[in-house]
Amino acid sequence: MKVKFTLRSFTPRSLYRGVLPPLLSVPPSWIVNFASFGAALKLIGDETTKQHFWAGGISGLFWALMVTPFELVKCRAQCNNTTSSIEFKRVLETKRGNPIRVIKSLYRGTQLTTVRDFFGIGVWFAVYHVTSTKMELSPFLSGGLSGLVCWLTILPVDYVKTNYQIDSKATLIQSMRAAAVNIRNIGTVISVIAVQQFIRTGCSMIVVEKARANF
Repeated sequence: MKVKFTLRSFTPRSLYRGVLPPLLSVPPSWIVNFASFGAALKLIGDETTKQHFWAGGISGLFWALMVTPFELVKCRAQCNNTTSSIEFKRVLETKRGNPIRVIKSLYRGTQLTTVRDFFGIGVWFAVYHVTSTKMELSPFLSGGLSGLVCWLTILPVDYVKTNYQIDSKATLIQSMRAAAVNIRNIGTVISVIAVQQFIRTGCSMIVVEKARANF
C-alpha cells in the first residue's frame, strides 16, 4: 500500500488523525506498565541493570497486548486520512460482525508489537536505571535519554509493524520489504523526531517522579 500525502489534502485537523486511540489506550497502559514492572522487580530483584531490563521486557508484553488494537486503528486512520471510528467500523463491516474474526483482525501485528515492546521497554527501564541511579541525572534527562534510546532500538521493528497493520493483505515478508524502502525516507526528519521523543519522555518522567514522591 502506498501512502500519498499532498498539500491539498493537508489541514490542521489532519495533524491529529488517529489521536483518539492513543488517548484511550496510553494512560491505562502506562499504569499497567509500571504496575507489572514493579511486580516483576519484586520477583527477580532490582539490584542490577539486567534485572531492570528483564522486568521492563515482561511489562512490555502486557503493554503490547493492550495497545495493539488501538495502534492498528490509529495507523489506518492516519494512512487513509479518515477518523478512528470510521476505521473501526470498517473492521466490523469487513469481518461481518464475527467476534472472533474482529478480534483477530484488531490484533493483527501482535507478534511484531510484542517483539518491539519487549525489547523497547526493557531497554527503556534499563537506561533509566543507569541514568537515574548510577549517573544521578535528573528525571528529565534520564527520561529523555531512555525514550531516545528506546525509540532508536524499536524503530526498524515498528516500521515493519506499521506497514503490516496498515495493509491487511500484505504478508510479513512484503511488509518488511516495504519498511526497508520507507525507512530510508526518515533520514530527513529523524533529528526532529529524536528531539520530540526526548522532550516528551523527559517531561513525562518529571510528572511520574513527582507522583511517586507524593504517593
